[in-house]
Amino acid sequence: MQAQDPLQEVDIGDGSVKRPTYISAKIDPTLREKMVELLKKYRDCFAWDYNEMPGLSRNLVEHR
Repeated sequence: MQAQDPLQEVDIGDGSVKRPTYISAKIDPTLREKMVELLKKYRDCFAWDYNEMPGLSRNLVEHR
C-alpha cells in the first residue's frame, strides 16, 4: 500500500528517543510547522510499542 502523496518523515520524539511519523511532503510549510507542533504536543497519545497497548490481542500484532 502506498500513500497518494509522497511522505516526509518527521521526528516527534523528545530528543532522547526518536519517534518517527510521516506527513505529506506536499503540505504548505506553514501548515507543516503547525502540524509537527501539534503532533509533538500530543505524542503521549500514540502507542509506540506493544507494551503501551494493554489488552490488545497478540493475534492482532504478531506476524505468523
